[in-house]
Amino acid sequence: AEAGLPLYLAGETDLLSKPVYGAVLSALAAAAGPLDYEDAALYLKSGLPLEDRDWCDRLDGYAFRWNLHGSLWEQDWTFHPRGYGEDWTDGDRAALAALNTHRQTALAELLTLRRAIRAAGTTGEMTLALADFLDAVQLRERLAREAEARLAAGENQMAQELRQLYDILRDCLEQLWLALGPTPRTPDGFVRLVRTLLSQYAVGTIPAGLDQVLAGPLPDLRQRRTKHLLVLGTADGAFPAYRGAEGLLTEEERRRLLAQGISLAPSRADQLDQEMGRIAAALAAAEETIALSYTGEQPAWLFRRAARAFPASVHEGPAEVFLSPEGLAAFDLRHGSERDLPGLSQVRARLKARRDYDFTALAPETVAGLYGKTLYLSASRIDKFAGCRLAYFLAYGLKAQPRKQAKLDPSAFGTFVHAVLEATVGRVHDEGGFPAVTAQRLTAIAVEEMDRYAAQRFPQQAQRAAHLFRRARREVLDVVLDLGEELKESRFQPAGCELEFSAQGALPPVEIAGQTAVCRVSGFVDRVDLCELDGKTYTLGVLVQSNHGSLKDLRIDGKPAGRMIDAALNASAPDKGSIISIMATDIPLSSRQLERVLKRASVGLARLGSFIGHGSGEVMLGFTTANRMPHDSETQLLPFHALAESKIDLLFRAMAEAEEEAVLNSMLTAQTVTGFDGTTKRSLREFIGQIFA
Repeated sequence: AEAGLPLYLAGETDLLSKPVYGAVLSALAAAAGPLDYEDAALYLKSGLPLEDRDWCDRLDGYAFRWNLHGSLWEQDWTFHPRGYGEDWTDGDRAALAALNTHRQTALAELLTLRRAIRAAGTTGEMTLALADFLDAVQLRERLAREAEARLAAGENQMAQELRQLYDILRDCLEQLWLALGPTPRTPDGFVRLVRTLLSQYAVGTIPAGLDQVLAGPLPDLRQRRTKHLLVLGTADGAFPAYRGAEGLLTEEERRRLLAQGISLAPSRADQLDQEMGRIAAALAAAEETIALSYTGEQPAWLFRRAARAFPASVHEGPAEVFLSPEGLAAFDLRHGSERDLPGLSQVRARLKARRDYDFTALAPETVAGLYGKTLYLSASRIDKFAGCRLAYFLAYGLKAQPRKQAKLDPSAFGTFVHAVLEATVGRVHDEGGFPAVTAQRLTAIAVEEMDRYAAQRFPQQAQRAAHLFRRARREVLDVVLDLGEELKESRFQPAGCELEFSAQGALPPVEIAGQTAVCRVSGFVDRVDLCELDGKTYTLGVLVQSNHGSLKDLRIDGKPAGRMIDAALNASAPDKGSIISIMATDIPLSSRQLERVLKRASVGLARLGSFIGHGSGEVMLGFTTANRMPHDSETQLLPFHALAESKIDLLFRAMAEAEEEAVLNSMLTAQTVTGFDGTTKRSLREFIGQIFA
């Protein structure tokens, strides 16, 4: 590289290491096997099905998500592109239609090969099927175009190799046809046969010109004549190469067995003799000069012999040999030198830009392009940002989707339960509320909603998923009936579920104006219960920061949920931490009544198993928006309203239930996170199925 001479790397390459043969073998394996996801994915990624790699990646992503195999590759895909339990939008339907269109194009030739291979009974018939497949995917034309592109880029050696690959493959097929054509063969046996045959080939090239440096291993140079020979890496143990003892037999045992006529693999002495013979043949190719170099502390034995024979030829000191411009440019950058060679300054500038690259703060216009001029936040987004900023950037900046398989995980089960509860509450409200609906009617409504959910969210091909959801109906019915019993006796009645506050929701988002951007916080109110007093509707809500208690004490619906989770994780810890609760209501209360209501928050905590330990600090704050006092008044006395003491039990119950549900929601909506030290905190949603199983 320093002299500006082109380099030619001599030697032969194993055919199976070539991507084109990997692509052909992946297609053959997919056609001969059960067409599992792994085989089909290798074929999709090989570049043979579609030249548009983006659509190959999309097809692979969909197949991975749903673990497609067998006949599902031949049928129209009907699964939701985003996974279980997702609502269908026009964009989802358009994406699925595009996936099916590209699936047909990408897999048409593979499925044709699959049918031909399975219908064939002999090696010859399978060979013809494979040859037809190679013609259908235009392998010869593709390799020719790539070879021309490499030649235009100055990669002469690679261009020569590409031109040989198709001819070698056709030669292999001709040998199979002529030698083994009538032989009966199974599809799997044919794949192994083709792989074995290709493994016996190697591809090599000859120099495209004489004005270049030829580099390669010594055995490949022994038949050539050259004026000057430079041997690199003549360090101890490499020239000649030394191999340690192999096998179970010692050298003495080998000699004894050989004396008795038992032939074994070459001994270490034999291997050393063969290595010395190859070195002698290679060194004899030099006509004028031989230069030996080494790095490290100890030169090879042959180097030392040559140094003793020709002491005047030994030159000590740093002498670098660079086989590529990149290596020479990297050396210059490391030592601060700048050699004036054609094209080297451009290579050096490119490497310097890579070396000096560093992460900096994003420009305002870049941030606006990623997130928009208005920053939209929700509880889940804030939680993700607090847990991992990189995850937030990938999810909401780059809009990257995690690569995961669709499965009935606890999150999907929780979504199912929530959807059934929401639909059931809405229908019960339309029929007069929980006090007016019998347990039998409530059960029938819940069953109808479960069946409706399974039918809408899962296509015909996903009957297993729908069946698993139907198995969970007992647990869901228990939840619905418990809710019905509570609300039948309560003055508070559900007025809505999943009440959305956003630009598209029933309530506006919470807007926070900053110096450079506007932040809008949106989300959902899990459930809204209203109470009617003297013809007016009131509500009560609770917000918690729950960081208290001990896992083993947690109880949900009377079940020892904490002990079940602790048995799986072995992660229980002593009671510690505190909880902060904020209660808001528009019911008119006196300060004494407000304090009494707040004390009932501990009832909700007790229902969840908390005993309010010694080190725990419970902070309960509350306010009512009723009885607003004007700053200035024309009258000396102001009117004041308060709830009748005989009706305050209504708020005691509401406070206890709201506190309990707020704590549960905080654990269910939280995501599993892993800290910088590797500590993982699991979400409760992962264990809901186990708790109610």
